[in-house]
Amino acid sequence: DLDEFVKEQQKLLPLIEQRIRKTFFKTIKWQNIQGFTPSMTFIQNISYRNALNSYKEILESEGIDLGVFDLYEKATTYGMREIPQIYELWCLVSIIKTLKEPYGFQYNSQDIRTLLKIINPENNNLNNQVTINFEEKEKLNGRTITLYYQKTLPNNKRPDFILEISINDRKIYLVLDAKFKNYNYKKSLNYEIKNLNDKYSDTDYYVFILHPCNDLTGEKKPVKMTNHGGDKIYFGEEEQKPTFPFHKYGYITHKPNFTDNLKKLIGMAFEYLLESNKNAKNGNTIDPKPTNDLFCLNCGGKKIDILTHRRGENKFYYTATCKSKECGHQIHLDYCWKCHTKLFKHGYYWDYHKTSVWSSFDIHCPNCGMALADKP
Repeated sequence: DLDEFVKEQQKLLPLIEQRIRKTFFKTIKWQNIQGFTPSMTFIQNISYRNALNSYKEILESEGIDLGVFDLYEKATTYGMREIPQIYELWCLVSIIKTLKEPYGFQYNSQDIRTLLKIINPENNNLNNQVTINFEEKEKLNGRTITLYYQKTLPNNKRPDFILEISINDRKIYLVLDAKFKNYNYKKSLNYEIKNLNDKYSDTDYYVFILHPCNDLTGEKKPVKMTNHGGDKIYFGEEEQKPTFPFHKYGYITHKPNFTDNLKKLIGMAFEYLLESNKNAKNGNTIDPKPTNDLFCLNCGGKKIDILTHRRGENKFYYTATCKSKECGHQIHLDYCWKCHTKLFKHGYYWDYHKTSVWSSFDIHCPNCGMALADKP
């Protein structure tokens, strides 16, 4: 009812006028929203016009860029899209949010403006490439990142998302493909991974699928629909060796209210995949000390205390603790007893290595598959 709306605005008018008269408002340089076309209601009804003007002034008082806000409103308006497209865009927003909130990376505002134009519901074609840069001042202990959406690769493949992550002279590419499919039988995701291997086997990319499916209830045991690449992936019944060591390929369940798998995957890339040398053995010394400065996978904190331990003269392992009082997350840095591959243990919830059934801190080596329980 327009009359009730006008009465509500009249009640708010003194408060709005009081805020507008404040000093910081006078410093704002007003400008019109680009592309705004006044409707007949705007022209004929002064109450509606005043209400709209007050609404814009409130937005500007909070430091909101009206141009970007207008694009955001368009992008979030329900349009005629296929469900896989909606899931893909939601995954894109999740990636940006994960980089920003837990890990502290600040995206470039102009790149977000370009992205919002591309994903506008009026644009049904989502095949245009977008590059989102993250500000250098928000490095995660030396790490930098660039996010690519719909980038064409040298092999003419176009994955949904590519995260280019670097530190010092080391650079890796984490490829993520959003798949809104019903993987309702045991081998379906494995064959999806095989297809990705056929696409990217000539590259050194780390490739993972994002999907919304829950774990399956198997005949003998539940079938996990999340694998950060530390578990064996079988294509034949008789295979006894991991097909993709070192977390090369995998898949994670990613859906609303279930987003920590993505945080764990990106954290794994920042921490483990960026390691230039994943083997702890160097001559007679076995030392799993990380190549790069650590950060907290749980809270994104950059201040970490590291305690050194010994297993004899030339064998080391470490305990790293987040210095944040609200967090205190611990990382146990160790190595495989058989092949000496470095192992980063985060506990049952945050581990991206496969956890042993015997203990949350006994994990399977992503290279040879052995756990401490397998030691003779």
